[in-house]
Amino acid sequence: MKKLFITIFLSCYTLITYAQEQSFSNAIDLITSKYDSIYSKINTGGDFLYASNQNKYLTKKYLLDLKRLHEEEKAFVGEVAFSLNGQETKNTNNFIIGTGVKFSKGVYPFEFEFNSNIQAQTDNGEFRETVSNIDISFDYNFTDNIRHESYVFVRRTANALLGIDQRYEIGGGYIFNTYRGNNDTDKKYKGIIKKGSDKLRIIDHSGELLNDGKDNVLGKNLETLAKNIDGLANPGETILNRRKEIRSGLIKKYSKFRFSMLFGLNYELEKTKDSLPLYFNDETPIKNNFDATNRFRGVLRPGININGDNFSFSSKLYVKFGLFKKINSEISEGLQVDDRVDYWSEWINSFDFQFTEKIGFRITYIFFYDNAPNRQFFNIGTATDPNYKVFEAEKRFSNIMFSFKYSL
Repeated sequence: MKKLFITIFLSCYTLITYAQEQSFSNAIDLITSKYDSIYSKINTGGDFLYASNQNKYLTKKYLLDLKRLHEEEKAFVGEVAFSLNGQETKNTNNFIIGTGVKFSKGVYPFEFEFNSNIQAQTDNGEFRETVSNIDISFDYNFTDNIRHESYVFVRRTANALLGIDQRYEIGGGYIFNTYRGNNDTDKKYKGIIKKGSDKLRIIDHSGELLNDGKDNVLGKNLETLAKNIDGLANPGETILNRRKEIRSGLIKKYSKFRFSMLFGLNYELEKTKDSLPLYFNDETPIKNNFDATNRFRGVLRPGININGDNFSFSSKLYVKFGLFKKINSEISEGLQVDDRVDYWSEWINSFDFQFTEKIGFRITYIFFYDNAPNRQFFNIGTATDPNYKVFEAEKRFSNIMFSFKYSL
């Protein structure tokens, strides 16, 4: 199932983005390969608006800069992270190993991301996987405004500490975003970190090339080129639209502050491990088996992102609640009833610091709470004097991890 999910998402991303990226790259390649010869041919007629009185190659340079930025922002980006925590005495030893892999491609309007994290433990030579996650997501800004974003995702989770053998989630929804960089109107790019503002200046620095109020010199030069290059259709529209997309992607990626609010619908499949331990007042647990469950859940998730030149901080709070006829979770035993609102929340925080462009350090803190975990009534009294109490699975989980990361 994991391989199937990965294949579907990769295929969808490739089909949607390939045509757009190829049309842009092909137009740039076709123009720049024939630029000098066509320039010489038509310059004598004055058709090139940006000719002898300025650098005749300014248009060509600008197109090459656009292509370079496009390739940089659309390229696959990856990183690996690892951590190790060991404890040892004369007779016992315990090691916790954490590894993570992340790949992403694109920023605007399409973004694909793959995350995988595994934590494993060795206890006196016995190895067991404690926590693992695989996340695959596909985001799409469906308007010219980067505030509005749709997403689909699939996630697999296993958590031995919570008794989750495997949980699959698949869903999608809408995200509303506010970026500080998107609200900047001055030329100092105060809302963008330096790496992003340097790239934005390349996009925006055009002299008379993009004087939209009067003569769009770049657009007219592209029209002239199109008339003289066979197979080049609508280059101005293709390239100027891509310029707008690159600019939006830079703001989205390098904005100093982002607030987002997610509204989603998930479908969840969950199987707990066999003989799940259930607790009452931290007493010796009673083990019980539970059937696999499936349900729809609504999702709300506020989040903030803060970026600096060499650090970033992210905090996201997911609240997932039952829908339709499964808003509440109820169990009973005779006249005894335990009825709870069925929701669980997960608060994910991460702080990243870059020592160099490739090497960095990450602190991750996760807190999980399940308001209606698997549970069951058990009689802790006698047959003649019954005393039924609710025994429940672990409902809280917290994890803090320190890890080093290397950007690929």
